[in-house]
Amino acid sequence: MVVNNRERSVLYLDPLKRYSYMDGLLSALLQFLKAELVHHLHKRIEHTAWRDVFYRENPEQHRFPQCESTLYVLKHAACLSQGSDRSITSADLQDMHPALFRAIGQLGLS
Repeated sequence: MVVNNRERSVLYLDPLKRYSYMDGLLSALLQFLKAELVHHLHKRIEHTAWRDVFYRENPEQHRFPQCESTLYVLKHAACLSQGSDRSITSADLQDMHPALFRAIGQLGLS
């Protein structure tokens, strides 16, 4: 799940296209946002810009195998952090395997 603070939007990434956890995640997210706003801003969600939070449909129709699901989410995170909101394919993930294994190896050695 990706929460975009600037747009006040929520994007649910499900590479396996199961949508089995979506209802629980959205409910938990709303409870979290309400608690955070009360704690930090001392305001109810209805009195903030978050009152109009919306769910953004993921336009991707591709279904990815389970072994690529983590790479899919990581690639989306990398793209979104760089301001790109493009569709991801399996071919995009192939380039990530060596870099990810190197990063995991380096973390394990430190």
